[in-house]
Amino acid sequence: MKKLILKLSAVSLCLFLLLSALFALPFSASAEEPVIEGDATRLTVDKSAYAEGEAIMVSGVGSGTDWLGIYRVGAPHSIRWTYIDTARGGPGSGVAVNMRTVPDVNAGEPVDIPAGTYIIRLMANDSSDFSNCIAMTTITVGDGAEPDTGVSAPTSASYKLEHDSDGFATGTVTVKMPMSETKNRSIVMYWADANGKLPGYTSLAKFKVTGETTSFTFGKHIMIPASATRLLVYAMNNTSGAVSASCVSIDLPEGAAHKNPGVASNAELFIMSDIHITLNQAHVHNKNFSHMLEDVASLNADALGIFVVGDMADTGNEQEYKNMLQLYENAGKVPPLFLAIGNHDLSGLPFDQANEMFLKYATLPDGSHPTDTSYDFWLNGYHFIFLGTDHATGLHSSFTRDTMTWLDEAISENRDPERPVFLFLHQSISNTVSGSLPGEGWSGVDNEGMLKNVLKKYPEVMFFNGHSHWTMDSVGNMFEGDSKLPCRIFNCASVGYLWSGYNIVSGEHLNGSQGYMVKLYDDRLYILGRDFSAGEWIPSAQYCIMLKEPAEETTPEETTAASEPDGTSEDTVSIPDTAETSAEQTPSMTSPVSDATDTKPSGGSGCGALISFSSLLVLILAGVLLLKRRKD
Repeated sequence: MKKLILKLSAVSLCLFLLLSALFALPFSASAEEPVIEGDATRLTVDKSAYAEGEAIMVSGVGSGTDWLGIYRVGAPHSIRWTYIDTARGGPGSGVAVNMRTVPDVNAGEPVDIPAGTYIIRLMANDSSDFSNCIAMTTITVGDGAEPDTGVSAPTSASYKLEHDSDGFATGTVTVKMPMSETKNRSIVMYWADANGKLPGYTSLAKFKVTGETTSFTFGKHIMIPASATRLLVYAMNNTSGAVSASCVSIDLPEGAAHKNPGVASNAELFIMSDIHITLNQAHVHNKNFSHMLEDVASLNADALGIFVVGDMADTGNEQEYKNMLQLYENAGKVPPLFLAIGNHDLSGLPFDQANEMFLKYATLPDGSHPTDTSYDFWLNGYHFIFLGTDHATGLHSSFTRDTMTWLDEAISENRDPERPVFLFLHQSISNTVSGSLPGEGWSGVDNEGMLKNVLKKYPEVMFFNGHSHWTMDSVGNMFEGDSKLPCRIFNCASVGYLWSGYNIVSGEHLNGSQGYMVKLYDDRLYILGRDFSAGEWIPSAQYCIMLKEPAEETTPEETTAASEPDGTSEDTVSIPDTAETSAEQTPSMTSPVSDATDTKPSGGSGCGALISFSSLLVLILAGVLLLKRRKD
């Protein structure tokens, strides 16, 4: 009887725990799932309650003039809104976007979205009539909601520089993550000084966590900013874009940062691509062009020029060229505009007529117009060469042997191997820069062999391509040159909108606007990636090209730091033979380089559900073992 009572007690206990766990699971799973009214397959919101300032990630499935908006309860007009279609400046069908940062706003509304209750609506066909709402959901902001970061900081990180005093970032960062946080995570880093993240810089290029230990190697020519003394290493949740509240801080070796030349530059210029001016002056592409001009003027209104590597007119319509010039004139004092032709500029008219249209608006430094879409000029002692296309080939460019002979002769004119030659072509050579790498699909020179045969003779060529819109923190933003193709090649991203292959190799649409500022010296040139929309430098695209290579520097030095255990923002932990460690509070819950990723809620309850289920299995196993022991 005693054994029977013990068995019954054990079984009862297991049943009680089993029922408790089963009842607990549904509450954990459904606590933050938004309730979608209407066609739930067309609208996705990552959750229903947000902290103030937290990213509100929404995706809609639609086309044409379908659009997403966020409304105050009872308000007839949206606060912020965006079309879905990428052709209209939207994120794309089914692609998540942060409703706090979409560019279109309605006057008189609280565009910062403070604490309160709001409605997300997916509307059909440009309609503002609620009867044409496809789907909707209600969310809350504030009222005690805590940001769901869902990510811990790295446990440690080290940075092994190739040289510790040449000013370049070349070297490898190795990051260790907690065993439980190796899935769906990326690493985001910032240059910093004693006061925190360097002002005026976005984050460095993020990279995916591949296991407990993940390594990332900086390419050549990327500078460590002169004022940087530390590297801050955060972790990021790929789904929400949330960044860990604390970080690992790695002290840089003394003298590792770049040393400025100490003299004024010989000249400065700006290089960019893919403006995509539309017929609608209120379109985000046109606004981005105006913002770029404002930013350029703030940096150097007297620069040699703004060089655009194609796709000025979104559909090749003459009014789009006129709109571009109107916005340019409205900007006031800005550098002169010099243009290369792109495939969009050729899309609206027959090939010969489209070329004539381009030549009507392209100008030379003296104000006259070139007579061919492949042309060149000298300015301030530097040679600038523009390549068009000799055939109508849709997205691609194609050249005759005569044009390649002309290019060869142009580059060799007054040649000085220590003076850079600037070459502009809208499309890129395959497998050189971002957008042209395997699987990305945006290279576009039909007979690239002839072009390579010319370029292989001239290492001093600085070759700039557009077309792909790939962001400047992408893999392969700069082609460093090799024995077969020794020239340097740069991806120019886009002023109109950006594209990223971080999550999908063929790319995803992003809002944004990027280009380069170039500074010229006797012994070097700086090619500096710029985020025009943020008015900040892109640290992964800050290049210094030495025209006269310096002598070899000192041996490598490695510094290591571990994540602060208590998550505070000021205390430090000393670790033998390692750099200082500190944990800093991130100012926002979204990394400046976060991509607009798909944030559809999972069918389960996340980590809580996994823990509950695991606990349930342990309890059942314990019960079975207990019964077996009593039986034995």
